[in-house]
Amino acid sequence: MKIQTNILLLLVCILGILGVCRGGSLRKNFYKKTCPRAEIIVKNVTWAHVSTNPNLPARLLRLHFHDCFVMGCDASVLLNSTANNVAEKDAIPNFSLLGYDVIDDIKAKVEKECQGVVSCADIVALAARDSVSFQTLKPFNYTAAKSSGPEQISLDPEFNREVDEEEKQEQLIPSTGNSTRDLDLEFHRQTQKAIEAVEGHVCDVLDVGGPPDFHVMNGGHHIVSPIDPASHHGFPQRRDENRHQRELNFMFCAVKAFCSDIEDSEMKIQTNILLLLVCILGILGVCRGGSLRKNFYKKTCPRAEIIVKNVTWAHVSTNPNLPARLLRLHFHDCFVMGCDASVLLNSTANNVAEKDAIPNFSLLGYDVIDDIKAKVEKECQGVVSCADIVALAARDSVSFQFQKPMWEVLTGRRDGNVSQNASALANLPPPFFNVTQLMQNFASKNLNLHDLVVLSGAHTIGIGHCIALTNRLYNFTGKGDQDPSLDSTYAEILKKKCPNPNDITTTVEMDPGSFQNFDSNYYNILLQNKGLFQSDAALLKNKQAKKIVQELVSQTKFFTEFAQSMKRMGAIEVLTGTAGEIRKQCWKVNS
Repeated sequence: MKIQTNILLLLVCILGILGVCRGGSLRKNFYKKTCPRAEIIVKNVTWAHVSTNPNLPARLLRLHFHDCFVMGCDASVLLNSTANNVAEKDAIPNFSLLGYDVIDDIKAKVEKECQGVVSCADIVALAARDSVSFQTLKPFNYTAAKSSGPEQISLDPEFNREVDEEEKQEQLIPSTGNSTRDLDLEFHRQTQKAIEAVEGHVCDVLDVGGPPDFHVMNGGHHIVSPIDPASHHGFPQRRDENRHQRELNFMFCAVKAFCSDIEDSEMKIQTNILLLLVCILGILGVCRGGSLRKNFYKKTCPRAEIIVKNVTWAHVSTNPNLPARLLRLHFHDCFVMGCDASVLLNSTANNVAEKDAIPNFSLLGYDVIDDIKAKVEKECQGVVSCADIVALAARDSVSFQFQKPMWEVLTGRRDGNVSQNASALANLPPPFFNVTQLMQNFASKNLNLHDLVVLSGAHTIGIGHCIALTNRLYNFTGKGDQDPSLDSTYAEILKKKCPNPNDITTTVEMDPGSFQNFDSNYYNILLQNKGLFQSDAALLKNKQAKKIVQELVSQTKFFTEFAQSMKRMGAIEVLTGTAGEIRKQCWKVNS
């Protein structure tokens, strides 16, 4: 009896992983009478987005998965945090989720058709299916693909006709040809195997070929791992591939061990079930920055964060320009090779480091980090990473104005030992990027449009160099003109401050009159067309971005959202565990 119970538990776990549990009161064509065109609208909007962004299927599929695995498929993952509650989307496993903007767009259009009828939860589920279906221009229906009875025949909602058996097989295993879309043929085959496994052939199917058959894809346009379908085209996977492969192998080995011992003692079965559950918990925790946590140094260096704060505040008290500098240092570190303090490394005889790349020429604050590191080393030698110090110092420098921490910094990062100027050139967004380029750049770091607009708010403090304004002021289209999107009166003021188009030393305030105060005034001046850089003005040229800008004029809203986006940014491609090292000195790797 206990053995049967344990087997049932195993099958329930696998069903949960694959997401094929049936909704008891869900049914086909639920909105047939109340909103007949609902599913067509969802499909059309989704396909329109996917046609311009082939990364979306992976993102929307993962969004659906993360929604269903927490409190059920109820769209709770879409809810924003409030002053009194940190929502699911701001939990560490969800830092890298994307696709919220697409769901919002679909919801808006569905609401125009049928107000208050179609749930966000259904939209998430439909959009996940439709985004994947764009590849074959047909809806996927796994149940229908295995059906033999007329009661399970799939209906194509667009053409309102029955889909024959041949088409059903095409839906399940589409021909990829030369497609550059995320969903891979191999993933479909493995999904079909998994479904067959759940439907009565667990041991036989999962054992065929072993873990290598269900493997991490390298390069091309394949999903990097079926467990983490949010990996993006062409972005570095050097740190994640081996980790994902180990997790996949671990999961499959656990299942195989369960199957091989199915006739052994009850103790072995219980042990294998426990192992499987551990695997499942591990899968749910797979994300960038997943190993970062609160109070990482609580036992190894209890006073570490206090020392960082005290030293940082001492410097800021005599230099009010430091918050902008340390915040920018953290940003430039994280966007190149991840938050690994690689930006601190000096160039050597054989290598030009990040800090000597053109985008980093104006970076400052290295001396403060070195001072903090020296004092932390006196307290706890070889324990606290430079990467964590950079993240903490950025937060603490801004927090000095308020005398309280403005956002939570999870710790546990380790230091990288690679730093190349080419990486900085390739990854740091220049001030002349348009909104599409900015969105692509942020997406490569698993940050979305909302993060882009929120983190741009860091321009509320600090200064910019005149050389970055040359094109906007004097030669915007190559005809000696100025950027028409820039307020003309403000443009004249800037020309007086930056009379020489080739001036590389003169600076101007990014937030005039408030450039040393961390507040939401950046968004006010942006809406007045007084954003300093072209990349600032670009935010107003995207309808959704402009809406976010208008919302962030509220200082309370800005502070709340900035705190969450900084946590996400601080988790970009972090090194944890035994990866990397803990540098003795932040400006060079350990010998």
